[in-house]
Amino acid sequence: MLNTKEAAKFLGMKESTLRSWRCKGIGPPFYTPSSRKTVYAESDLQQWMAERLCCPVPHTTGRYAALQTAS
Repeated sequence: MLNTKEAAKFLGMKESTLRSWRCKGIGPPFYTPSSRKTVYAESDLQQWMAERLCCPVPHTTGRYAALQTAS
């Protein structure tokens, strides 16, 4: 289990972002085993990141398509 600081480093973001997301009910899943402690499972963080993986889509129209066909 990772604390907020470790989870933020793992995700490459600020701790304040994770805290803000928790208050808003968004972001990766977390656990609160006590009222003063919040932890994240590394497997949950990996799954959360995988679900947000974006693959670039080639442009088929416009000047970017022309650049791709010219190469």
